[in-house]
Amino acid sequence: MIKIQESGLMGTNSTFVSIDENHTVVIDAPEGLVPSISAFLSETGTELCAVLLTHGHFDHIAGLGEIEKEFGNVKVFLSKEDEAFLSSLNEEILSAPGFDQYKKYYMPLLSAFSQKTERIEGNLFSLEVIRTPGHTPGSISLFSKDENILFSGDTLFIGGKGRTDFPLGSFIDEENSIDLILSTFSDDTRIVPGHGISGTIREAKYYL
Repeated sequence: MIKIQESGLMGTNSTFVSIDENHTVVIDAPEGLVPSISAFLSETGTELCAVLLTHGHFDHIAGLGEIEKEFGNVKVFLSKEDEAFLSSLNEEILSAPGFDQYKKYYMPLLSAFSQKTERIEGNLFSLEVIRTPGHTPGSISLFSKDENILFSGDTLFIGGKGRTDFPLGSFIDEENSIDLILSTFSDDTRIVPGHGISGTIREAKYYL
């Protein structure tokens, strides 16, 4: 069972995936998710075993403290290349024009997390890890072969590509990651991006 939940001030998509009859993983962790996670676990009769982060930007990790407080020592997975976002880099983004208005809201949420993460080394549970740097150096996408769904984080949207003007972003890497996705997955593969509507690779190509 899969459920997509939009949450947080930035309208970030998180996805709950029941990977077997006993366990659920959450992909990305914006703030305000706990009630929805609890409802999903009750509905499926599963336990939360991990949070998988597509990248380290503030709007995808701001709910980690809430999740940790509610569910205890849940494993959190993040690419090693994005570990700096758990400390200084998100504060730098939130100090920039256009984002500084959110700093007072997000910084307490970010500091509430213990900042203990597991490094992504290979695939995660039943999901294939696709390295898709560009939006951040450690950005990943996650593919469910059984469902033919790609969770693309902020790399690819139904409406365009991820931005690369944040610290450590790379336009060249982003272009290469888009090419990798388009050459690897079929047109009917469903995309669940980090923001906005879901769709197919075919629909995403229309905006590229």
